[in-house]
Amino acid sequence: MGTVESKKPGVSYHERAKRYIRVKHMIQILSPILVVGILYYLINFFSIPINLGWPSIVFVAWYYFWLVFPVQVILAVLLGRVWCGWVCCVGGTFDLISGKKFGSLGLRLRRSWCKNICPIGAWNSLFNKISPLKLVKDEEKCVPTMCASKKACIKECPMEADVLDQGLNDLRCVRCYRCVKVCESDAIRIGWRWSK
Repeated sequence: MGTVESKKPGVSYHERAKRYIRVKHMIQILSPILVVGILYYLINFFSIPINLGWPSIVFVAWYYFWLVFPVQVILAVLLGRVWCGWVCCVGGTFDLISGKKFGSLGLRLRRSWCKNICPIGAWNSLFNKISPLKLVKDEEKCVPTMCASKKACIKECPMEADVLDQGLNDLRCVRCYRCVKVCESDAIRIGWRWSK
């Protein structure tokens, strides 16, 4: 008698991306609370008097920088510009505004700060090329002229990154996984550089 293997149906990549995006939204909601908590901790732990005016702000900013910046660098080296897409309070606010509730205002504001002005995003984008996390495109399934979703991956991207040509190597990509979520043919997935 042979052994019978049970094969569970696999979860599609865009279904996984939907779960990742739900987690991302929870992190974006909790990140302002984390920022306030870190500031509260800094003021109390280092006994920074808050009645000094500008010197107090400088002290808090200095300590905050040396606590948060190393975490940003580690995340950027390992995962690329994930700080911008998952943790940043400003990016989370733009994600909320660019929802369907705000209509054309949301479409015009799609992460305009993140694309054009943010110095932290510019710094983190340098690590997109060396990050071990990459966007894997199945060439057989992803044929732009035959795309069932009419290149929804490019239209859905809040950073207007060129998903089909450059993938996660595009400096603008913030690892939001919206391109994976909207790809109906499962031609796009997230993977590691060393995986096939």
